Amino acid sequence: MFLAVNILYLLICLFISFLIHNFIKNKKLTISLFLFLVFVPFWDLILQKGVINYYEAFLMQPKVYSYPQKDDNGKIESLAAVSLFANSSSDCLSKIEKFEKLKKQFPINTVLEIFLEDPTKQKFNNKFGYTRINLDENDISYQQINDESEFISRYQILAEEKDFFVYKTINVKIWDDRKNILLGEGLKLEIPLKNNSFRNKYLFWEKKNKEENIYTSDNYGLLFKKIFGFNFNT
Repeated sequence: MFLAVNILYLLICLFISFLIHNFIKNKKLTISLFLFLVFVPFWDLILQKGVINYYEAFLMQPKVYSYPQKDDNGKIESLAAVSLFANSSSDCLSKIEKFEKLKKQFPINTVLEIFLEDPTKQKFNNKFGYTRINLDENDISYQQINDESEFISRYQILAEEKDFFVYKTINVKIWDDRKNILLGEGLKLEIPLKNNSFRNKYLFWEKKNKEENIYTSDNYGLLFKKIFGFNFNT
């Protein structure tokens, strides 16, 4: 069905082009009209491909301006991140073994402020929220905070999302809050699939699109690795 419908669409485009050609008598304009009719259902895909090529060619290298201070053991003082980069289950603090793994994963001396999901409340769609974890204590110690405005960590990962209709970007900046120094900048490009277009409804491209993943590309991992020396992935 998919192949038959798309061949039929090409024939319709060809018929309309030849019909218009009888009036304009211009071969170049006729060919241009045919190509326009063929590709108009795919205008967003063409635009997105152009966006992808541009971002990957010019904008996907992370920018590093400075580096955090580390102690003799290679640890930074404290770190905070917006929920977009720190989603994790509060189950990671339920056992001392997981807590020790968390401390080993992130070489941080005192405080880690991240966004935790509470698995016991997931069925109610209720999240645990922003959490301040005290890493300098032997026992598990953490407290809930309202949002990133209450961060007290020296190094903070903050993000801003921008929507450009056919795609969106998430810009992340890493700050030394004590010195008010910008350490680095990263970027994520995300292109969601559009399921309510002529292409999907009449040309049956929706099924084909569902078999593909939403395109995403980011340089966060490289940025965090360059600045902190570890991947920020809880």
